[in-house]
Amino acid sequence: MTDAAITYLIKRHPWMDYSQALALVVDSYNRFKDQKKYFGDHNVITLVNMDISIYGRTPENKMRDKLAALAEWS
Repeated sequence: MTDAAITYLIKRHPWMDYSQALALVVDSYNRFKDQKKYFGDHNVITLVNMDISIYGRTPENKMRDKLAALAEWS
């Protein structure tokens, strides 16, 4: 799942490098991992996939803002 999500993000945003795409996937997982207690791993995977799909449609300026916020908080 991780490699497919990273590849998807890099294809949708050619300016993005591997480490930036990985940071987005890890952040998404960290936000949703607590949902595992309700329906297991499948629920978390579904939520992360939805988040990655949204990131794929998000404009470049908003993605750069999201990456800047991630860099600031990590």
